[in-house]
Amino acid sequence: MKKLVLVAAIAATTFGAVSQVSAAESEHTLTANVGVFSDYRFRGISQTYNDPALQGGFDYTHSSGFYLGNWNSNVASDFIGDGGGAGLEMDFYGGYRATLPNTSIGYDLGVLHYYYPGVEDGAAFPDGADTTELYVGLSHGNLSGKISYSVTDYFGVKGDNGEDTDGTLYYQAAYSMPLSDVLTLSAGVGYTDVAKVSDANYTDYYIGAVYKFGGVDLGAKLIATSGDGVEGDLPTANSRGRIEKIADTTLVLSVSKAF
Repeated sequence: MKKLVLVAAIAATTFGAVSQVSAAESEHTLTANVGVFSDYRFRGISQTYNDPALQGGFDYTHSSGFYLGNWNSNVASDFIGDGGGAGLEMDFYGGYRATLPNTSIGYDLGVLHYYYPGVEDGAAFPDGADTTELYVGLSHGNLSGKISYSVTDYFGVKGDNGEDTDGTLYYQAAYSMPLSDVLTLSAGVGYTDVAKVSDANYTDYYIGAVYKFGGVDLGAKLIATSGDGVEGDLPTANSRGRIEKIADTTLVLSVSKAF
């Protein structure tokens, strides 16, 4: 009998410790994502000269609402900077998400740094292309909105008279509509307001769908732009000797998976 009591006490202590560890571990969440995309469009503009992109990242979230993350994608090696660079964009971000008291409205406050390893400063980008933005977002149900504010030059762009372009704003609104457990539709609009550049502002739009199949997400997104900044078909020359219309309306297809 004493042996049974001793075994029960040990088991209770052991399983109690395991439960405490599990509870502690549940405060921390680490996720990852990877995907292949037919094009990398950032705010409506192709970063890969309409070529495919491999993208992926990691996210850490604490139960308190704080989070950190990293996301990466290939870009055209001659897209930003005189020196070409590694043809890679690395994003680092962190912030805090929570819900406003006594409401169902979520908010998100954070900072995001875009880093282009190997890009050299030069005549076109005298201060480099790396960019840091602060952002604030709100969400309610399937509707979300976000404002981003650049505290550095906006991807190396200078103003009409050579001024710094910190203070550039990007406004974004999005809506998602789940139709079933496997199919979700979405739509969004964004507006870029480049500081101290008179004709660079433009609007981007998208409608998309994601279908879950065989453990992966199959995506399709129709993306378009308009406004003085791009006029729908911003042409850009690249090292392959051809002109790419990197702001034309396009359909981006993707296969991705979250872990």
